[in-house]
Amino acid sequence: MILNLPEYPAAASILEVLCVLLLQNAGLKSKDTNVRCFAIDLLGGIASRLKHDSVICSEEKLWILQDLTDAGSDGSKILKNKCCVCLGGRGINIACNECGRCFHSDCMGAASQDNLERDSVCPLCFCKQQLNVLQTYCQSQIKENGKKTAASTSKKSAKPAEVPAVDIIQQILLSYLQESGPQDDGNLFTRWFYLCIWNKENQHSQEEIIYYLARLKSKEILRDSGNGLAISRDSAKKICLALGQKNSFCRGFDKILALLLASLRENSPVIRAKALRAVSSIVEADPEVLGDKRVQSAVEGRFCDSAISVREAALELVGRHIASHPDVGLKYIEKVAERIKDTGVSVRKRAIKIIRDLCASNPNTDTTHAFVEIISRVNDEESSVQDLVCKTFYELWFEEPTGSHKHLVADGSSVPMEIAKKTEQIVDMLRKMTNHQPLITIIKRNLTLDFLPQSTKAAGINSYMVASIQKRCELICKRLLERILQVEEGAAKEMEIHMLPYIVALQAFCIVDPTLCIPVTDPSKFVVTLQPYLNIQVDSKSAAQLLESIIFVIDAVLPLIRKPTQNVVEELEKDLKHMIVRHSYLTVVHACIKCLCALSESAGRGPGLVENLVNIFYKHLSGANSDSQLLGRSLFCLGLLLRYGYQLMQTSENQLDFPKIINLLQRKYLLRDDFSLKVRALQTLGYILIAKPEFMLQKDMLKLIETALSSEVDYRLKIQGLQNLYEYLRDAESQLTAESTVKPPVRCEINGRSKVPVAAGAGDTNICGGIIQLYWSSILERCLDTNDQVRQSALKIVEVVLRQGLVHPITCVPHLIALEMDPLEGNSKLAHHLLMNMNEKYCAEVLASLPFTCSDEPLYLIYDINRIIHLKAGGVESNLKRWTSMSQSQNTVDMPTLPGERHVVMQEPGGYYDNVGYAHERVNANPCSTSDVDMAKVQVDVDMAKVQGDCLDAIALQLLLKLKRHLKVVYSLDDARCQSFSLKEPPKSGETFSRQNIPFNVSSTNISLPSCLQDVASVYQDFKTVLHEDSMDFAVFIPSVQIRKRPTPRNTTNPTPRSTTRVRRTAASSVTKARGGARGDDSDDSDDDDWTGGPRVLDFSGGGRVTRQRVQV
Repeated sequence: MILNLPEYPAAASILEVLCVLLLQNAGLKSKDTNVRCFAIDLLGGIASRLKHDSVICSEEKLWILQDLTDAGSDGSKILKNKCCVCLGGRGINIACNECGRCFHSDCMGAASQDNLERDSVCPLCFCKQQLNVLQTYCQSQIKENGKKTAASTSKKSAKPAEVPAVDIIQQILLSYLQESGPQDDGNLFTRWFYLCIWNKENQHSQEEIIYYLARLKSKEILRDSGNGLAISRDSAKKICLALGQKNSFCRGFDKILALLLASLRENSPVIRAKALRAVSSIVEADPEVLGDKRVQSAVEGRFCDSAISVREAALELVGRHIASHPDVGLKYIEKVAERIKDTGVSVRKRAIKIIRDLCASNPNTDTTHAFVEIISRVNDEESSVQDLVCKTFYELWFEEPTGSHKHLVADGSSVPMEIAKKTEQIVDMLRKMTNHQPLITIIKRNLTLDFLPQSTKAAGINSYMVASIQKRCELICKRLLERILQVEEGAAKEMEIHMLPYIVALQAFCIVDPTLCIPVTDPSKFVVTLQPYLNIQVDSKSAAQLLESIIFVIDAVLPLIRKPTQNVVEELEKDLKHMIVRHSYLTVVHACIKCLCALSESAGRGPGLVENLVNIFYKHLSGANSDSQLLGRSLFCLGLLLRYGYQLMQTSENQLDFPKIINLLQRKYLLRDDFSLKVRALQTLGYILIAKPEFMLQKDMLKLIETALSSEVDYRLKIQGLQNLYEYLRDAESQLTAESTVKPPVRCEINGRSKVPVAAGAGDTNICGGIIQLYWSSILERCLDTNDQVRQSALKIVEVVLRQGLVHPITCVPHLIALEMDPLEGNSKLAHHLLMNMNEKYCAEVLASLPFTCSDEPLYLIYDINRIIHLKAGGVESNLKRWTSMSQSQNTVDMPTLPGERHVVMQEPGGYYDNVGYAHERVNANPCSTSDVDMAKVQVDVDMAKVQGDCLDAIALQLLLKLKRHLKVVYSLDDARCQSFSLKEPPKSGETFSRQNIPFNVSSTNISLPSCLQDVASVYQDFKTVLHEDSMDFAVFIPSVQIRKRPTPRNTTNPTPRSTTRVRRTAASSVTKARGGARGDDSDDSDDDDWTGGPRVLDFSGGGRVTRQRVQV
């Protein structure tokens, strides 16, 4: 571009006019999207050039421009004894007599050097002298021409005006053009144009115009007009650039930027993307623009844009300048961290990379919140995001840094300072996390370098990298132990709160690899250091969590120590036994029992202590105790001792009598009225069954567990029963992965044949698979339980079962499809995840189980519902009517006989049997009718089981009819379209359904069964109401569908005999009222006098049903 070239002063003015047009109707305000996009592109290019020139000008060090940039500095910044051009101090041989500036002769041009040596003034002072002479000349001319008032004459003659620095720089440029340019009219017009622009920017009076004209003719006015004054072209361009920053065009940058930022809020994603690209070009010119509050607000707004591409581009805009401008990145880090949970995979990845780059460029940045957001995606549904998260923490925490980092911590530690900082970052992150499971995943995958690309894994992982990570993890654990001791010494109050995150971090490393806490030089160091903390007397939740974590570390490390000291073992036994009996938090008791059993086995102490505790708790439970809290604690401890100490007690001479203990639980506690004890006893039974899983195959235990999982029991029992199965599966899974417990699968055989039943399409003889297959149907039923927690517990079992491959996955597909609509978000996400994994292997089977697999599926379901109603509704209605009549006869001895009730049955897409009363006389009498019997004199023994069965059928039919109504409303289906559907005809090509987002609500339906005969009437009335509503065409309630008259029914030339098909006509008033046009009471007793159409008949004959390749599951 020719902008800011000395020979083209009009370039800025032309671009200014163009910008004005682009900002008006010809650009950003145009109705044409293409025009607006083109305008944004041009404005973005112009604005980026303006910002680029501004940055260059601010960094310019040309000595001539120092007075311009340091205006008002009174010359105090002039360097003494240094060359103003090269800033060198040696060899100075020229100095200006006016300003004192010094120069090297080589740094000056030949002409300027001669002029400086002749007149002893620098070019700046020379031009200043010229301007003073021109001012004096203009004053004399004005005085001679009489254009100056007396007052102004005295004022001007008193003291000449000080020449501004900008005028001096302008005069240098004019002199350059006058001396270096061609002596033609073009050169004259160029200088004239410059003077006009400067006059426009700084208009004062008519006198100034004379002054500017004098400057144009300076060569004619002055004797020495600067023939020897010459500057280089490069200096002239820099002067022109500096002077250009003062004009109106450059001052318009803020307005252009503001309108580009406003375009980021446009409705069109194309325009938003264009505007974001334009802002990006400005940021490329000067990344400091991102620090502007207006820009920050606009860019952060695009982080939440509806288009994934725009969100990613906004993050890319910030991410490109994080490394070079970390101070700017800190302003955006909070909003960038929020995008880690974005729905777009590319957006999540870019946000993680931005934070990683920021932490790498500025290690001292507080990024705890960002770390929490990143680590939350370690279980992301996208595997590439999981790998990126693990790689990010590898680079931040576990990768060996380049260079030497041997500086140790100042507190006397042997851990490098760099490791200590990483350790504190981990602990700070844990303080803001609800659980440490994500950290465990990060440590596990980093220790194995599981996140590396498949190509790297195939080539072989470098053993040095693995050893390096192992070493760094050991140092982190060592630093954590040091910090635990330091916190104890420094914390006067609430020591457990300050110490807790360090212990939790140590526990996370120990879960992954306990050998990290076993130093080669002192293997028992961690156990000896942590053991005294078991005597903490504080009874709080944080103290309990601290004790639990400490006990876990000791439990994991102790079996790996070859010869633990006897004193340590005895102290541990004493402390653990005391907490088992006394501690108020059962989580701590659980950890103590597990640790005690492991300690007795690894230290060779024998089963004596464990057996003693079992006997103590068993005697307490067998005695006559009424304290439910103590009994619950005894049940809990007894179950855990049997679970974890079973292998140890097998070596004892006194074998446990498990049937006796189970019998005690069944006889004394599972039948108690105290619900808390009943649940605790069921939990104890679950612990026993983990130790002796073969008991779950016995008939009495099968009956007990299925009773706990039945729908009739309290939800707490169901949750505990499911939790027992879940813990058994997890325990079996952990045993399979532990090399020390590998053994042949247990077989339970009777007479040489497998006792494990074959269920769910598999004949696995492994006891774990057989047990799950035995209870699989009950587990799947609980997946559809009405309680959220029950469904969640059952779904967790399904996840483990599918992971272990204990049943055929297709058996649970319908239940998982239903759980995808679970109101609990965790359930719906897990069900969807399991289905997606299953779909990779069994895509056809899963697809066949999905609802609405073909275009006419809503009509197909309505057809099925009509068929069921056609077959079942009449019998159910007759039975309910009979029970209602019997109830009325018991209440009123002299009840008058009602007129014979006429029943009419219509067969149609909404076919039903309904009692409408006062219609045409029915031909065949109902055998159950009571019109000829005096019910007041008949005593009937009512079987409530049969009554409830009929009521259950009625409720089921009501739900089906409400589903039918919902489908007709949602898919805009009228009766005519339902009637035209036929199984024999293939689906019409191109036929689509417009679907409305209306929830299926059956909350108004009473699904409770009657407890006595008098309650049947309400069920009967509800059933009649739903049958009556089914006669309405619910498509008229849909706003998007035009209300049409009921179509004329088909002409039935051969009507069905009344003996086989009972027909009625729906009351016209009822139909009219259903359509919103009737008034009066809600009665179905009036005849249809206006509707002349006959009944619509749906033909269900014609052989077998066509399934349209629909798999019935």
